[in-house]
Amino acid sequence: MADIVEIVAPVPGLVAAVAVAAGGAVAAGDPVVTLQAMKMEIEVPSEQGALGSRGIGEPPIVPGLAAVANAIADATGVRLTAAPFTPEAMLEALKARAPAPARI
Repeated sequence: MADIVEIVAPVPGLVAAVAVAAGGAVAAGDPVVTLQAMKMEIEVPSEQGALGSRGIGEPPIVPGLAAVANAIADATGVRLTAAPFTPEAMLEALKARAPAPARI
């Protein structure tokens, strides 16, 4: 019988699904359990190899970038859709936009 390994969840949550029967074998990176946490489901893979990576740190960075994009759009009337928001990208977008209608 294989060694039993304790799995520690990356975040607190509720177990939504168990992908492996008790005592079942798993390969590195195979899903073991799915957690419901922070209004999303997180698959917890087996940590028996190099592919047991997680991407839970990415969701908190999305709102900041969206806020900057919205601020640029509000200030300039140009929507940048690809980061990084460089001065060169801003200049290209400003040159490419349709001219504003003339005010009378």
